[in-house]
Amino acid sequence: MFATQTRFVVSRVVTASFLRAAIVAALVIAALPDLASAQKYKSIEPRIEFREARTLRTRVNAALRNPGAYNGGGAADIDKYFKQYYFPQRTQWNPGALAEIGKRREEIVKLLRGTTVPKAQEQLTTLTLGVMSKLARDDFHPAVRYNASLVLGLLDQKYPGSGGNAAAPVVLPAGTNALLELLEAEEFEGVPVHPSVKVGALQGLERHVQFGMDAQYGDRVTKAALGVLNQDPKAMEIDDDVNSWMKCQAARLLARQFKDGPTKEVQDALTALIASEDMGLDDRCLVSGLLDKMTYQAGSDASGAIVPLGNLTKAVVDEGADVAREFQDLILGNSPTTRRSPSFRLGRGEDTGPKLERRQLLSRLIQIDQGAKSLSAGLAEGDKQKLASLTELLAPVIKESKDSKAYDTDLSKNVIELENSVENLVASWQP
Repeated sequence: MFATQTRFVVSRVVTASFLRAAIVAALVIAALPDLASAQKYKSIEPRIEFREARTLRTRVNAALRNPGAYNGGGAADIDKYFKQYYFPQRTQWNPGALAEIGKRREEIVKLLRGTTVPKAQEQLTTLTLGVMSKLARDDFHPAVRYNASLVLGLLDQKYPGSGGNAAAPVVLPAGTNALLELLEAEEFEGVPVHPSVKVGALQGLERHVQFGMDAQYGDRVTKAALGVLNQDPKAMEIDDDVNSWMKCQAARLLARQFKDGPTKEVQDALTALIASEDMGLDDRCLVSGLLDKMTYQAGSDASGAIVPLGNLTKAVVDEGADVAREFQDLILGNSPTTRRSPSFRLGRGEDTGPKLERRQLLSRLIQIDQGAKSLSAGLAEGDKQKLASLTELLAPVIKESKDSKAYDTDLSKNVIELENSVENLVASWQP
């Protein structure tokens, strides 16, 4: 059911060309239970009534901002309010509660960052860490578990300030460990780790790497991310689209972690994604663009990515040329034999006929161009020239695609000509 629902939601929410991050939201939405299966998820009932909680919340707000209020019983108020009311409310999975789950996540993060009493902030962070770890691991609704994993990634030892000169956060080491455990494990006490939880863990770990996680977790992060890249979607019973997006998330994490240059193992894993025919072109191009996030040092052992980049470019341009030919057929009034579904849009106001949708091709080519240029910095001179020849071919079409004044008829003609040029270039690289 998960795979089928995910395909449906993704097709309705976003095209494969743009906003691939929406698959994360679709992954969670797809997990919504139908009426027949709704009772299988856990929830925790609040132990205090709304009126008492509202009164208690007033005292909690004071304790979070006033040392006197905190020391005068505020610590106990915080403990009671969050354990007996606030966090239990976040385990509910009725439609109303699920619709508000994103806002509730923003709320707890705002509370944590806005707390001005250090001891209160530490207490609330510890409480949140424990509860969110439990929610992410246990048999709660997948949306609740996904949200919990996202909150874990936002917990800090020192929260960021506000304003242009605010200091960067110091991420919480225990939070890093909790995220890693979610990514490393297949189940906790018989409860499988839902794919949405792993996606949340990947996102959180990327943030932790960005802001400087504790060095002791480096090897575990790399191993866990590589494990996602090597996972079998059939064994995990997840949809191919979701599996591809998880791999893209893991690739983002690795690119962030190895910004100063990848190890051979990491580079080989990224190269395999670029070459993979099991992934869509958009995801493969995304991974190509991630190469630009890393600084390749002279002598890098990355020449194995040249041919995969070339083959990816060929596939992208082949598809773009098919669309361009179909566009030309429509302009000329012919009846095209459609091999792929092109994207057309009508002009605004008076109907000016079909217009070539150029954003998808442009996005793909830019990512390939960025990846090729970054990779080239670490290659020998002969290999550099190969990639330079490729980026030189792409440059005119990229420039023309960006130019709103460029005619679609001219662009379609040049894309078709590019197809032959790329094919000949890539063929010349074969041994």
